[in-house]
Amino acid sequence: MHAYGPHSSAPAMTYLLPPLNALRAFEAAARHLTFKMAAHELHFNAGAVSQQVRRYDAFGRIADATAELKPYGFTNLLHIRVRGGV
Repeated sequence: MHAYGPHSSAPAMTYLLPPLNALRAFEAAARHLTFKMAAHELHFNAGAVSQQVRRYDAFGRIADATAELKPYGFTNLLHIRVRGGV
């Protein structure tokens, strides 16, 4: 295999993703509503979960990027039309 991948002549795309441990900690803390229970599930201590959650700022970056891409005049509604009879 070479730098471009086994079946492609184009370079692979790279993405700047938030730390996945921070995402796991954030999700577990949100689900359990406590750092203590999230820490128990993830086999961390509550302080480590708290630090990971504080470092997890991807929501802000995702919201900013989405706002830049969203054309003016569009709403947040999705309309689905079903064709055919039933």
